[in-house]
Amino acid sequence: MNYPYSFDAETKDAETMALSNKLAKQQYEEQYKIAEIQNQQLYSPIREDFAGAKEFAKALFDMTEIEG
Repeated sequence: MNYPYSFDAETKDAETMALSNKLAKQQYEEQYKIAEIQNQQLYSPIREDFAGAKEFAKALFDMTEIEG
């Protein structure tokens, strides 16, 4: 006969918590990666609608001219 012992429940609870924590960590990492990609796309100077593109290009050109 199998008798349920208290440590059996604790072991199962610990395994469930570990799995839950692992899944939560994976979800957080995925959300962080998505947010990072969205921020890169939003603030990238490569985008065509970058507001300061002409000024940035002129400043970069001027710096390279000064440096020689």
